[in-house]
Amino acid sequence: MNLIKLSAVAVILSAFSISAQAQNVKPKFKKFLYVTYGFSESYSGSKIIIAIEDFVEFNADGTLHYVSNRSRHNVFGLTDTTYKIPDSLMIAFNKVFNGKKKLKSYVVADTLKTRDESDWRVYFVDYTANNNTSDNFLVIKQFLDKDIAALLDKILDLPHSNVIQKHKFYHNSSIEAQIIEYQKACKCIPGSSPPTIKQLEIASPPTNH
Repeated sequence: MNLIKLSAVAVILSAFSISAQAQNVKPKFKKFLYVTYGFSESYSGSKIIIAIEDFVEFNADGTLHYVSNRSRHNVFGLTDTTYKIPDSLMIAFNKVFNGKKKLKSYVVADTLKTRDESDWRVYFVDYTANNNTSDNFLVIKQFLDKDIAALLDKILDLPHSNVIQKHKFYHNSSIEAQIIEYQKACKCIPGSSPPTIKQLEIASPPTNH
C-alpha cells in the first residue's frame, strides 16, 4: 500500500468543494461505472435478487450521470441527475482510476469490524482507463482503504435532483445480471456470521473481460 499516494487522496478530499465551477480537468478513464446495491435470496437460495441503490457513470468528457433509488426528504422514488463534476473531485478520481494500480491493492482489511449487516455495503466498480486498461471489483466497504471508500462516497454526497418519479425505481437488467454473476463468483453473500476476505475475494469477470 502506497501511503503517500493515499494521503494525497485524503488531502484532496478534505479540500473538496461542490461549488459550481468550470471543468478543466479531464478524466483519465474512458468509462467508469459505480453501483451500490442491496440484495436478497429466494427462499431456496437458488436465486439472487439485486436492488440498485445508486447507479453512477462518468462519460469520457467528465459528465456524471447519477440515478438513485434512495428516499429524498422522506419521499421514495427515482432521482436522475446529470452534470459536470468539480475539478477537485476529478483530480481525486484521476489519482486512483488511471490504470496504473489494481483496485484490489486498495483492499486493506480481512475481517469486518462489526457483525451489523447494515455495515456490509457492497461496492461494484468497473472502469476502463485511457490506456485501455480495464479493472473492476466487488467489495465490502469495510475492507477498503478509508480514503478510497470516502472518495467513492463523495459521489453520493453531490447535489442531486428531487424525486422525479414517486414509488418508481431504476432497474438495469444487464448490470444487475453482471453483478449477480460477480457475487456468485466471489460468494459475496452474508451468512450467519460476517464473511471473510476470502469469501469476498475480488473475482475476475465471469465473461468477456
